[in-house]
Amino acid sequence: MIIFLLTGIAMYFTNPPAIKHEEAVYNSVREIISEEYDSSALVGIKDIDIGLVESMAKNTVADMVIVANYRFFSVTKVQWAAQQIPIGLGVGGKVFLASAFKEKIRAELRKYKP
Repeated sequence: MIIFLLTGIAMYFTNPPAIKHEEAVYNSVREIISEEYDSSALVGIKDIDIGLVESMAKNTVADMVIVANYRFFSVTKVQWAAQQIPIGLGVGGKVFLASAFKEKIRAELRKYKP
């Protein structure tokens, strides 16, 4: 019984905050983009302000990510159109995103790949 209580307390205090969920989604999307596009895809774009682009991307992710906090764990959701789609789970101070989410991002990027 004490083990369950201690485990519950540990889960409560290690539930990741919303910013961790946003960072996990942003980092995942950024990683996928860098895998799908090499630097040659940016040829012809001059004087691009990478800081501005990253700031816009982070703000977009922050606007789309919704965190449902259940005290002992949390669920990462993405607001897409009129739906909230669950894409990950936060527990033990970490956020785990579904591989289906990553594959969907890859599929969407490939539609626009030259």
